[in-house]
Amino acid sequence: MSKTIYYLHGGAYWWQPSNLHFKMLQKLADANQARVIIPVYPKSPRYTADDVLPYILDNYKKTINKYHIMSSALTLMGDSAGGGLCLSLLELLEHETIAQPHRVILFSPWLDISNSNPDMKSIQHTDPLLNIEALAYQGEIYSGSFKTDAPLVSPINADFSKFPPVDIFSGTHDILYADVKKLSRRDNDNVNFYIFPKMNHVFVTFPVPEAEKALSIVKHLITH
Repeated sequence: MSKTIYYLHGGAYWWQPSNLHFKMLQKLADANQARVIIPVYPKSPRYTADDVLPYILDNYKKTINKYHIMSSALTLMGDSAGGGLCLSLLELLEHETIAQPHRVILFSPWLDISNSNPDMKSIQHTDPLLNIEALAYQGEIYSGSFKTDAPLVSPINADFSKFPPVDIFSGTHDILYADVKKLSRRDNDNVNFYIFPKMNHVFVTFPVPEAEKALSIVKHLITH
């Protein structure tokens, strides 16, 4: 098997992966003849970033070694909180002498756990899935000993120039789109944005034509 997808699932750092995750990943596995690895990391409120970050780094390293995965065959992928965690993992990998992912693909990533971007308020009435205050509370609990603006928990504050190519998929009816848009204003040549009008949070898992279009793009990204 030539391709591996290391997938970090979303759920506000509180919830386990859902059937929607598995159905979507089955499509990607079949389309790319890829192995998909989904670590089920510790969850809040019992656990925080102090537990999750070392767990994910250790799991990633063990996975690379166990399956002898080459960087050129590895895609790091995640949605929502898992998308943010992908970027946190890249920060942790900076000083590791192991294979870094060839590419990073994020669906509706949670880039700032403080939810402090004022532009979120203008999107809230169109978002049927997420609530600014509730999500900020979950982010604060997850942050543990970290300040909520620390790059390891709010990677919008990280230096993206040192990351491998990053592809971000987002819908405009998602409060997290506010931070995706904020990130897009920066000069990051290695970050590509795929914005889908009127799509909800993690729309790629829904049975809608826009999801099929997005996953078709993802298939191309994985194979190139």
